[in-house]
Amino acid sequence: MSSLTFKKTKRYRTPIGDFLYRSVPLSYYLHGVELKAANAGYFYLIASPEKALIDTLYFTTGLRSMRDVRIFLMEDLRIDESSLPDLDFSLLDEITEAADTLKIAMCRRALESFSG
Repeated sequence: MSSLTFKKTKRYRTPIGDFLYRSVPLSYYLHGVELKAANAGYFYLIASPEKALIDTLYFTTGLRSMRDVRIFLMEDLRIDESSLPDLDFSLLDEITEAADTLKIAMCRRALESFSG
C-alpha cells in the first residue's frame, strides 16, 4: 500500500503487507484530498481520482515528453481514454499548480489533449 505524507518518507513491513508513506510538500499534499467518515466516529483521508492520478505521475520517472505521458497513461496504466472527460479539470489545475513541476504541468496538458 502506498500513501502520501508531508512528513518523512517511511516504509513499514508488517505481517499483513508493506506500507509506504512517500513524502511530498504540504502545499501539494492538501489538494484533492477528501475527508471521509468511517464507522464509530473514525475519519480517514482519501485522494480524489484526479489526485490519485497526478500522485502516480508525480512519482513516475522517465516522463520527458507528451508522447511518454500518453504511452504511460494508455499502455502502462491502461486508462480508458473515454473516462478522461469525466475528470474534474479545475481540480487538476489546482493540483498541478500546487505540484509546481514542469513534469506535472506537461501531464496535465496531456490529459486535456485526450479529453479533446
